[in-house]
Amino acid sequence: MKIYTEAEAAMFDDKISVSESTQTINERGEPLKREISDFIDSILEEREPMVNGREGKRNLEIAYEVLEMIG
Repeated sequence: MKIYTEAEAAMFDDKISVSESTQTINERGEPLKREISDFIDSILEEREPMVNGREGKRNLEIAYEVLEMIG
């Protein structure tokens, strides 16, 4: 799982600071949508995305593990 620094998190949404963890997903924007948008931008801008393929795969593995637990 990737833990973002405040500077990294700011690239996704500069309106909310990392310390404002009580904000809802709706107020901050949908995380997957931001991640996909960053991925598309990284292709257009010829740069590395915030979440690379290896991290994305691991995040999916974690999500599936959680789904199995809550079942």
